[in-house]
Amino acid sequence: MDENELVERARRGDREAFRELVERHQDDVPRPPDEERWVEHRPDADPERAAVSGRLRADVAHALGRLTPAERDVFVLRQLNQLSIRETAEVTGRAEGTVKNLLFRALRRLRRELAVYGRTEEAT
Repeated sequence: MDENELVERARRGDREAFRELVERHQDDVPRPPDEERWVEHRPDADPERAAVSGRLRADVAHALGRLTPAERDVFVLRQLNQLSIRETAEVTGRAEGTVKNLLFRALRRLRRELAVYGRTEEAT
């Protein structure tokens, strides 16, 4: 079954389609690149920048791994797959209020875990 059909079925509440999507994309969580190989293939690359990027990817993957399965599912559906709150609720079989709560908790935990990277403030 193709990706678009699975997404549509999951949006309509098909739990098997949702499970299939999760299984297909669970390896899409950012992982640290093989920094030495990456730098080797990019002679113009800044090794320090590559190292920081690798650490950030590893830290994001670690932070996502520390979420509860419910928080991670809601975060991935809402933030990465860009489903609405209603669609996320339908796919997960949870009330919209529960989805909002899980998303809030996931975002709070991720912010706390990744606080070392700080926030960039947009110029006003």
